[in-house]
Amino acid sequence: MNKKKDKIFTLLVKIAENMKDCGEMFCDFKITSEIDLGVFSEKMKDLESRGDTTVHETMVELNHALITPIDQEDILVIAENMDTVVDCMEEASAFFYLYNVQELDKYMEEFRKYIKLCTYELFEAINLLADRKVTMIKKHTVNVKTHEEACDTIERTALRELFANCNDPIEIIKMKDIYSMLEDTVDTCQNVAKVLDSIVMKNA
Repeated sequence: MNKKKDKIFTLLVKIAENMKDCGEMFCDFKITSEIDLGVFSEKMKDLESRGDTTVHETMVELNHALITPIDQEDILVIAENMDTVVDCMEEASAFFYLYNVQELDKYMEEFRKYIKLCTYELFEAINLLADRKVTMIKKHTVNVKTHEEACDTIERTALRELFANCNDPIEIIKMKDIYSMLEDTVDTCQNVAKVLDSIVMKNA
């Protein structure tokens, strides 16, 4: 019979699940009109608010816990970093709406795909942590790093094409902002992976 998960680990899994749900919404939502952009932004905001609630619950539980399954500081950092991933996706969705980006180019779509993949990998890694299978986490953090490196290339290629082909300075600013936000989102996923690698080193 499986051992019951610690309450704090259960909350971390809940935060990770919300992050994964955000990744799915962020990648899979179809945008074809200004109305779609508004709906997309609102749905992402709802998920961001749900995540904030769970992070708060985790902080309350930490404050009352006499013993934690791993270092209290590590729990705090991993929860906050996962929350930042969600915040970045929500912010990007808001700027899609503000900039009225109704047609996502191939680079934006690639970013969305990799962001979703990263959130899936991190969700699996957090579940392994909760099940105390820390030696199995590394393969997922390696995959996140691979996705992050792919997105570095995507950003450079997208910016090079943008500067070569666009003569509208306002459009350049808007597109550069979007690419930067998408890259930042992947970087925050990598930050979560780095924290997980540190936890593995301490607890394997």
